[in-house]
This record gives sequence, C-alpha cells and structure tokens, in this order.
Amino acid sequence: MEEFCLHTLNSNWTIWYHKSNDTNWNLESYIKLATLSSVEDFSIVYNSLKPIHVQNSMLFVMREGINPIWEAPENKDGGCFSFKIYRQDIYEAWNELSCLLIGENILKDKTDFSCINGISISPKKTFSIIKIWLKNNDNNEANKFHNINKFNFTESIYKKHVQ
Repeated sequence: MEEFCLHTLNSNWTIWYHKSNDTNWNLESYIKLATLSSVEDFSIVYNSLKPIHVQNSMLFVMREGINPIWEAPENKDGGCFSFKIYRQDIYEAWNELSCLLIGENILKDKTDFSCINGISISPKKTFSIIKIWLKNNDNNEANKFHNINKFNFTESIYKKHVQ
C-alpha cells in the first residue's frame, strides 16, 4: 500500500461564511466553514464550491487565528485593496486569488507575505467586491503585488480599516 503524503501549507487558512443579507456584523454572525492546512484540503473544499456559491456568498479566507472583521486586533492597523469583479469573471478570479493566497504568491517579495491577513468576496447585483486584507499599511503599494489576472491594481481602491 502506498503511503499518502500531504502537501502542507506554510500557513493555515480558515474559510468563513457570512449571509449576504445579514446586517449583523459581530463575530457571531460569521460561520467558520473549514480550516485549510494542506494543498489537498484546499482542493477538496474549493472543488465543492460551485460558481453559484462564489457568486452569491460572502466568503472570507483568513489566516488561521484572524477573525474576518476589521476590528480584530490583527486587522485594525491595516486596510484592504478592493476590486470590482464582474459576474462572468468572479469564479475564475476568486479561485486564482485563493490559490495565490494559500501558495503565498500574491506579493513579489515573499518575505513580506506575513502582511497579508486574507481575502474576501462580497456579492452585488452584477459584480462582486473582492478584497485583499493587509495587517498594516506598510505594503499598500500596488507595485508590490504580482500581476493577477482580472485584478487591476491601478483601478483598485485602498482603504485603511481605521481612519
């Protein structure tokens, strides 16, 4: 019998869900769906997410131990890049960004990767807003990021969590 070897991730990531019509934003309104610690975990979970789930759900993929609210201690000194992604591109864009996140390949300089806290998606009528959450505001320059298909950093909006 062959031994199965998991391909562990450098960081564990937790997937959270929030109902898109829920106006309660305290931590209790978020549902923890899964924690990913290997490439195989990621494959199983993401293969179960169909385009309709991604297009119509509020999803968050956050570094393990970091809650998906901007008031969390790990988030409050940071901010996020926001991207408007049209409906026909949402599934592909979300999957590509998720792969880059868990593979720690979003930034050109991998030594800066600890500044990335997670990503989120929020559905609108004809598009979704996808955000890249940063721990602090030191890496909020678009040129520090790799070019990512469907993500135009020159058209993105960067907003600090606390103004």
